[in-house]
Amino acid sequence: MNTASLNEIKKELQTQDSKRVLDLCLKLAKSNKQAKELLSYLLFDAHDEAAFVASSKEGIIELFYNFPRNFYFAKKHLRKILKEINKYIKYSSSPKIEIELLIFFISTCKENQMNFNAHPVITNMMVSQVNKINKAILKLHEDLQYDYTLQLEQTLNDTGLKFSSKLG
Repeated sequence: MNTASLNEIKKELQTQDSKRVLDLCLKLAKSNKQAKELLSYLLFDAHDEAAFVASSKEGIIELFYNFPRNFYFAKKHLRKILKEINKYIKYSSSPKIEIELLIFFISTCKENQMNFNAHPVITNMMVSQVNKINKAILKLHEDLQYDYTLQLEQTLNDTGLKFSSKLG
């Protein structure tokens, strides 16, 4: 089966009537969970970023319940949480949302008494998130860059993570 390009799909959708497009969207939503979640985001959450960030943060907090203390299971659980956060980021494709969710993740880890410098795997995971935040900050307007850089530095100071958040 040959997959059509996005441009070909767009042209074909423009030729279809609205009922047919609706049926295609519903069939796509039924095909897998990720398509359904993306369609839900686009229909219900995309217009209100603040509410989306708030509900995403609630979901992140729920994932931190019953956080394992064993290092092996803790790192697996952190990867699961990051996978969920990356899904939220992918749906929104907004650098502001990416920054807010990743900073929230780092601060929530600290609230759960996680020692970032005790295990190299967790340290590298956090350094990777700080790098992602720095890249997203560079995509914003200068005023927002300054605000988010200060917020990131404050979070890093609070966590004791030994890593520079300087933009380069």
